Amino acid sequence: MYAGVWCSNKVAYSTFGFRTRKIEMRFATVMLALGSVFALTITCGATVIHVSPGGSIQAAITSASPRDTVLMANGYYEEAGIQMKPGVTLTSVGGDTSSVIIDAVSEFDCVLYIVDCGDTTHLSGFTLSTGFGTDGGGISMSNSSPVIQNVRVYGCMADHGAGIYLTNSSPTLTNCLLDENVAFVSGGNLACYGGSDPDIVACTLMHGATGANGASIFCDDSSPMITETSVCAGSATGLGDGIFCTNGAAPTLTNVTFMECQSWNDGQCVYLEDSAAPTFLNCCFTSSGLLTPSLVYGADASIAPTFSNCNVWGFNSPPLYSGTIPNQTGSDYNINADPLYCENEYCNAWVDAASLHLPENNDSCVLIGRYGEGCDSPVEAISWGAIKAMYR
Repeated sequence: MYAGVWCSNKVAYSTFGFRTRKIEMRFATVMLALGSVFALTITCGATVIHVSPGGSIQAAITSASPRDTVLMANGYYEEAGIQMKPGVTLTSVGGDTSSVIIDAVSEFDCVLYIVDCGDTTHLSGFTLSTGFGTDGGGISMSNSSPVIQNVRVYGCMADHGAGIYLTNSSPTLTNCLLDENVAFVSGGNLACYGGSDPDIVACTLMHGATGANGASIFCDDSSPMITETSVCAGSATGLGDGIFCTNGAAPTLTNVTFMECQSWNDGQCVYLEDSAAPTFLNCCFTSSGLLTPSLVYGADASIAPTFSNCNVWGFNSPPLYSGTIPNQTGSDYNINADPLYCENEYCNAWVDAASLHLPENNDSCVLIGRYGEGCDSPVEAISWGAIKAMYR
């Protein structure tokens, strides 16, 4: 007698004699013996649950068990108030943000809720749009740490965190796009509350807006790690187009580019108050050239920011630092110089070969901002404007 098993990803084919059966699984172990005696042990029967446009994403998630995958066929879905389940993967066939659009349409609810989900919960390959909520319009997250990649949150509205709202949550966000989300109070694109420490890598936050503070990012008692990310063209009626930090918030930002800061108030790119202690490493801050308030502002003596290898530059030569933050230019390799962007819009942060952002051109020998030289490369041919148009 012959017994065997062949595994490919989550699918195994087992053969006993001449009989073949397909088993969906995550792991399989086999013990073989000569003759007619054998034992076959299969561990973890994880399944793939398929859903197509017109079907219910929520029903598919509800029927899933931990380690199962809900696989969405490419297309357009009208749904809101989706409740994620711990340990489940939600993804699309195509795998990128344009593969699946989940649109709240006229439902006055956040598109997706993530509650009490750990890092075995994965989300990738879709866009969430036109959600409307109180805490979170696109994603509302609490007590969770999921892994999220290749997700776009677009055109959502909420009081706090119109794009993504976090409380006591530390997700990992990679290659995500948050754009044109509007908060009435705080955090147009992203709001971090109550000890939220997300890890944000290679993301873009653009054209966020708020009726008060933190058009792009709002941090309250939270310490996100933000790396190789672009933050641009925020519009805050109150304070802080780029990032607003309060209540002991201590984010660490490394190689982050803030572009087109355009608030009417001091702290166009950065506004700090109430014991905020952010660290900015190799970051760049530039204004839109339309207004002249300061780019970086400290509201009180309790704040303790760190700036190292940063460039703060205003097109119309506004004051660079103000309030309780003294001018940092000339200390810890901080500079004030035109970045020489290839294109100063749509978060296109590639720079000219002569830019002081390049390691070979500055005294700190590090890259400043998110991107390096690219004005003469093929990258320039596809701007963020073109990428945005793909989603219209």
